[in-house]
Amino acid sequence: MTSAVDIVQAAIDKAPRPPGLSFGPFRQGNSAADPGFDGLLRISYKGNSQTFAVVTKTHLHNAALDRLLADAAQDPSDMPLLIVASQVSQKHADRLMSRGVAFLDTAGNAFVGLPGLHLAATGKKLPVAVRKPKPGRVFQPSGLKLLFAFLTDRHLDSAPNDALLNRQFRCISQQTGVSLGSVGWILGDLQDGGYVVLDGKTRMLVDRKKMLQKWVSNYTDRLRPKQLFGRFDSPGTHWWHQLSLNVPDQLWGGEIAAAKLTGFLKPQVATIYTRLPATTLILDAGLRPNPDGDVELLQPFWRNGASVANGDCTHPLLVYADLLASDIDRNMDAAQRVYDEHLRDIIEAA
Repeated sequence: MTSAVDIVQAAIDKAPRPPGLSFGPFRQGNSAADPGFDGLLRISYKGNSQTFAVVTKTHLHNAALDRLLADAAQDPSDMPLLIVASQVSQKHADRLMSRGVAFLDTAGNAFVGLPGLHLAATGKKLPVAVRKPKPGRVFQPSGLKLLFAFLTDRHLDSAPNDALLNRQFRCISQQTGVSLGSVGWILGDLQDGGYVVLDGKTRMLVDRKKMLQKWVSNYTDRLRPKQLFGRFDSPGTHWWHQLSLNVPDQLWGGEIAAAKLTGFLKPQVATIYTRLPATTLILDAGLRPNPDGDVELLQPFWRNGASVANGDCTHPLLVYADLLASDIDRNMDAAQRVYDEHLRDIIEAA
């Protein structure tokens, strides 16, 4: 685990150095004597100096930044805050600069103000490490179920310590149906592959765009076919308007869910996830078996239907995956709308 001293020293080493700027030694704090921050750092410029209260973050995410800014606004101390992180994104840098909060990161981004000095450097990125994640478990069915549960957890970014990702393995196993042994192996592989990082003792899910692409691809090939109960012919064009599903045990997916979420698509294929006996639904809706039919029934792969339901639709993540799995041109624009309106805040939150 990277220590506060390591992060601060790496950030100091990468910081821009205009003539006259110097950094004093970092004095690591005592958690009891210095509550709320990790230590003190004195920064000097041409005879003017300021001691900053330093908070270090291995991974600076939205929820952590919100808390830091709120604490800084309420702190009556004259000692200014300095955030030191492995990487400060441009979005986070803009927020910090607009609030006048100093920061350094290990990529060389910095914002520090002293008498006679306005140091601002942004847009620098850490070199991308070549990672070799173990593909066997992360994107196999058990891993796909686990990632889906993590990504659809409403606490993932708003309250990371309460998120499923940070629960005990036994709790994760009970809520997802993934075996206890597999949970440990998959989380280890996620960390080895760079998809899970530690912020202190808190696990954070990162590199989510890449993760989403791989999840959708492997869901389409490895998990979705196992869940397909069958395909059927519908009784007519608008039959689904009159069908009331038993939520959360029956949910719309695919094109109908996309139409309900975005108001954009005119559905031609109906997708229903049902954990209730499919025969009842088949009889109630007047469906007729046909392997090339316009209705597909699938068995849910998640355990808690209420957490996945979005009204009478599945979670937008699954709707997005269903649309891409169809490989139909008309669904690609709808998939992008689902992403823009319902997924972007989740996938690009970090």
